Amino acid sequence: MTYRLSAVLTAAVLAISAGTAAASSVDTPEGVVVQPSYGSIPASALANPDDPTYVPGQESPLEGVLPPARDEACSILRWEGSDWGPDHLIYSSSGGVGQSQDFDVDPVTGYLYAAFDTYHTTGDSIRVFRSTDAGVTWTDWATCYNTDGALGNAKVRVVTTGGNTWVCILCLYDETSGIDNLWMRRIRTDGSNATWEQIADDVIFADMDGDIGSSGYLYVTYVPDAADYNVYAARNALSGAGWVNNVSLFGDADTHPYPAIAAGTGGVVSVAFIDTRLTTNDEVRIKRSSNYGSSWLDSQQVSNNSGAASLDDPDIAHARGTSAWICVSFDFSSSNINLGYYYSTNSGSTWTYGTTFPNVEDEYAGSMRASKGTGHNTIAYNVDPGDIVNFAWSNVSDPSDFTDPVQINDQGGVSWGPTAGWLTEGSYSAVEYTRT
Repeated sequence: MTYRLSAVLTAAVLAISAGTAAASSVDTPEGVVVQPSYGSIPASALANPDDPTYVPGQESPLEGVLPPARDEACSILRWEGSDWGPDHLIYSSSGGVGQSQDFDVDPVTGYLYAAFDTYHTTGDSIRVFRSTDAGVTWTDWATCYNTDGALGNAKVRVVTTGGNTWVCILCLYDETSGIDNLWMRRIRTDGSNATWEQIADDVIFADMDGDIGSSGYLYVTYVPDAADYNVYAARNALSGAGWVNNVSLFGDADTHPYPAIAAGTGGVVSVAFIDTRLTTNDEVRIKRSSNYGSSWLDSQQVSNNSGAASLDDPDIAHARGTSAWICVSFDFSSSNINLGYYYSTNSGSTWTYGTTFPNVEDEYAGSMRASKGTGHNTIAYNVDPGDIVNFAWSNVSDPSDFTDPVQINDQGGVSWGPTAGWLTEGSYSAVEYTRT
């Protein structure tokens, strides 16, 4: 089944500790860099509980009223192809949606939460829709506003810890000053205890993932808007302690500054990143922790890009076991763009190149997600020309092998990358995408 996401912003507290994070001189040329601490803001204490940056006198947009769409705005989600059920529409509007989307499944109830941004110039919102019937029908569950700018980079994860299940939403607030501040809002699944937390300021991109089980951490990796393209990581226990171990993992990587983060079991969490510091070519590297992000091992090279292709769109998935995967686009100027993958059978300690997916046209924007229940891996990606979406699947017991890709839409018009995921704790894949 397939889903289209809407955006929820849940806020948490940001507190930072400098003591336990480790980084080598190669990974961080300037040494360990620690972000300053920000305080917690309960939503009930705000003049506008849906906007932590609200200034009195500015008005939030009316619910359901959207400004004209920009060129790449998309409004509907469809499922097509053999072995796929019908599309289920999450959200449709003449105003369209922005360029960020995500979804996750509640491991306790099986409810689905989909997040997306509406991308207004001002009065922007990130909306979260919820489905309680496996994606067949959707209801508007929460909305976050930016009354004086845009919102983007919508991410959502559902994490259980301390007996509570939290819907956690990540987003960038584009303020009138031109600074994009990274915030998270967290809300319990019953709608209570909404809290905001600022993670960092002046950020250009962020990714998020969470542990499973009853004592899960939430993890974020992000890139500050600076010429050196440092990559940071932080963790949150969602118990009120806030964001801790917020440190620079990579310094001055000088290429595609869009990292991806994934959590496995037993405290394993990894950040995948494109790096040019140690060779003249783009290389995939990872930074890995084996103690729930309390400290980080030295980075390791995953790829051997001897052909000097331009690498882009990295994503990473950790199974609930020892399997792990990384996908990346290989762009050779003389041929098509190929989507390839690497796999690990020891929780990311070592990596092996798998292969590229059968290439007919350009393949790009790969998205991976391992099931919280089974550990199997879903991948979805775009194919040009025609802007269609392909899907493939790998069994956790054999991470080196993917099924033949299946085209799941025939209308085209997909403006950016799909989002891969899972419908339930079982083995049902899901893909969310938008189209014009």
